[in-house]
Amino acid sequence: MDFFENISEIISEKGKEAAQIAKKVAEIANLKGQISGIETEIKKNYRKIGEAYFEAYKAAEVSCEFEEYVQTIRDAKATVAELKRKLTELKGDVECKTCGGAIKAGSAYCPTCGAKVEVEYFDEEDVEEDFSEEVVFEEIIEEDNDEVEELVDVEE
Repeated sequence: MDFFENISEIISEKGKEAAQIAKKVAEIANLKGQISGIETEIKKNYRKIGEAYFEAYKAAEVSCEFEEYVQTIRDAKATVAELKRKLTELKGDVECKTCGGAIKAGSAYCPTCGAKVEVEYFDEEDVEEDFSEEVVFEEIIEEDNDEVEELVDVEE
C-alpha cells in the first residue's frame, strides 16, 4: 500500500504546485492588465496634452521644438479638408455653409449640425449652357430619325 500512498502524496504535491503556478500566472496576468490600463491612460493624457497645446497655439507663430510638429498637423488638416471637399464634390453632395459637413443632394437640413440648407439658384449662364446642350442633343436625334426614314424609304 505504500506504493499507492506515495503516488497519492506525489499527485497531491503536484496538484498544489500546479495550483500555485496557476495562481502566479493569474496574478501576473492581472498585474500586466493593470499596467497596460494605466499605460493606456497615460498615452491618452499625453495625446490630450498635445491636442490642447496644438489648439492653443495653432493660429500663433510657434518657435520652439514643437514647431515642426505643429506645422505638420496644420498641413495635414488642410490636406484632409481639401480631400473631404473633393469627396463631397465627387459624391454630388453639397458642403454645409455652417459646419462644412457633407449634405446629400435634396436634403433640407445638414445631418452634422442641423442647419437648414439654402436652395441655390442657377446662374443665367448655367441655364443657357444646359439649354444649348439639350438643343444639340435634340438635333442629333432628329438627324438620326431622318437617316432611319431614308433607310426605310430605300428598302420599300
